[in-house]
Amino acid sequence: MHHRHIINFFDCVKSRRTPNSDIFSHVRNLTTCHLANIAMRLGRKLRWDATTQEIVGDDGYIDRKVLGSKVFGNDERMRALTTAIGDIAAEVERVIGGWRAELPVDRIAIMEAVNLIEAAYSQWCDATWLVGANAEVALPRPMELNGLTEEDARRRIEPMNCISWIIAHVANQYRSFFVDWPAGRQPDPRYAGYGFGTPATQPPLEEALALWRDACRDSEPWLHAADEAALRELPAASTRLRENMGSLLVRCISHTWVHIGEISSIRQVLGHRPPQFVDMHGWQYPGTETS
Repeated sequence: MHHRHIINFFDCVKSRRTPNSDIFSHVRNLTTCHLANIAMRLGRKLRWDATTQEIVGDDGYIDRKVLGSKVFGNDERMRALTTAIGDIAAEVERVIGGWRAELPVDRIAIMEAVNLIEAAYSQWCDATWLVGANAEVALPRPMELNGLTEEDARRRIEPMNCISWIIAHVANQYRSFFVDWPAGRQPDPRYAGYGFGTPATQPPLEEALALWRDACRDSEPWLHAADEAALRELPAASTRLRENMGSLLVRCISHTWVHIGEISSIRQVLGHRPPQFVDMHGWQYPGTETS
């Protein structure tokens, strides 16, 4: 049935109908796999709220990451949260003002807060420092404060890919799978720095987008002409993936969605409103109902 799903997908791209195996059924299936993997790693059961698409905390405490996903980028919800917990900005200003009034002129007060800069709280400070540290210096802090193992702490402080690198990385796969490999040609050197296992870099966004546009444009001839026979063929170029072109297409779709999720996570951390990529059939990202 594998190749029949691929043919159905291509037909639906042309007709704009919903595929037999659509993204929503895939989300439900993949969520089950992710939850099973998380439970296995934690060594305990999980409580899953299918309505809100959230793991419910066993201890009843608020998960700051879940809370952030609901309020960042949504002015109405942020105002409601501010009303519920009080005016954080006013409290920061009050504390700093109290230090100025009480401390001698030769004393220094230091406030450690990760949001001093992004929330503009630094306007009440005489100086603001953004301090960076290597992993060995940074590791002990989350281990001590949050009771984390070294492995968990290291996972939290390791850098993630930047958005522009992810775009170029996905473009590299499109180019390889649907342009270079079917023709048996050598890879385009412009994409050499964005393959699997290459060092993370921070290319200019416009440069990455140019690679993406070129890869999409150059991939269209093969994708539009592909039929069942083409999907069964092995790529002409010798590759480490001994898979036919249909399997590579499925791999590419999954790979693209994984990295779209990664970009959405980065945007959430930055406080950006998640984009609506496609017609969501009435479904919205939690926390964006008013968008």
